[in-house]
Amino acid sequence: MRTSTRRSLMPPVISRRMLDDVWRLVFEQLLAESGSPGTIAQLLLVCKAWKACGSSLLYRHLRFSGTAQLKAFYEHLFFHANDGRYPGLSTHTLTIHPPAEGALALELSSHVPRVLGYLHHLRTFEAPDLDICSSILEPLAVVAQRTLRELSLTLCSSESDGAINLALVSRFTGLKKLKVKVNWGADSTVFAIGRAPGFRMPSLTSLCWSSPRVAPVAEFLLFLTRCDLPALTSLDLNLPFLTAEGTVALKPVFKKLGPQLRHLSYDAPDIAGLPEVVFPLVPNLQQLEVTGCAPSSEFIRTLPDTAEQINLTVDYTFHGSTITLLTFMEEWLVQNPSGTGLRRIQLMMQEPQRFNWHSVCSIAPTFAGQLITACIQLAGRGVHVLDGYGKTVLMVPYSRVHLYDH
Repeated sequence: MRTSTRRSLMPPVISRRMLDDVWRLVFEQLLAESGSPGTIAQLLLVCKAWKACGSSLLYRHLRFSGTAQLKAFYEHLFFHANDGRYPGLSTHTLTIHPPAEGALALELSSHVPRVLGYLHHLRTFEAPDLDICSSILEPLAVVAQRTLRELSLTLCSSESDGAINLALVSRFTGLKKLKVKVNWGADSTVFAIGRAPGFRMPSLTSLCWSSPRVAPVAEFLLFLTRCDLPALTSLDLNLPFLTAEGTVALKPVFKKLGPQLRHLSYDAPDIAGLPEVVFPLVPNLQQLEVTGCAPSSEFIRTLPDTAEQINLTVDYTFHGSTITLLTFMEEWLVQNPSGTGLRRIQLMMQEPQRFNWHSVCSIAPTFAGQLITACIQLAGRGVHVLDGYGKTVLMVPYSRVHLYDH
């Protein structure tokens, strides 16, 4: 009895397409892990097949710092579109850093709306140092209102209506991370911020609210009381010119948002008295980050018992910064707050630098000796000091030292 078997062969076109999809997934994973398009660029030189299925990933994360670059990219997108090709559809991230000269920054802004018209799958838009006006926000909302997940921008100070700009930002209801920077001073009350509707962002988990050059107007702070942010757990307040009156304006904000916060970061002067007003309103806080100034004794007294980690910024090349850090540690040891949940103090530096034990010992040996002494004393109270890499000053038996050699 003869039996016949049929071999089911997949058509070559489908087989080739499936293979390309597999390689594209591999390339996307490599790009996600490395974060650098250069990784993909090298792979595209291997063969024509890899170049064909991976070249679109070169557009995945774009960064521009000059007008000529952005203009050339717009022309590239334009002429490709004339041929029926749209490489901008592969773009997920657009980051723009303006040139130092104001005139060039203004020219750069004029090209952004043109480029946005081709980026319909944008997930992240970052322009933290470029004044963003409605002429950019409106086309951004047209192409990315539903897809955008991260947004970082400085709202324009030259337009006469800040309410419109805030209302445009509110259109991005799918955001998970939002950074808003303004330079609206006391004369900006004419912006009629109070007319702007509050954000309704159900997925937003991280918010940065910043006024780095001037004291924030109360309307800008109170705007947060009108926002509906049920998923928010991390709040960053960059308010280096905050006044005591501004802290009062923040009180209703923390009455509304404080109980849901797990992470709080702030840059505010001591005279603003932020800790004594805000800390009682964040009963579930786990991590606290202080930048710009060392914590005061009021900070220690009012720190929530739930806080497990404090991140502090220090510059060990500046004597004043090292003194304030050591003073804080000494005051902590003296006050010895009972019932606190604090277990870690992590030392940081201004990005992109990281604080590390090796550097501080070689650059500032006197400070290093004082710091290590304080670290040992704090460890005796159950509080461990970490560098920027999460490493502590080890205190282990000699027999175990070899475990840490590598």
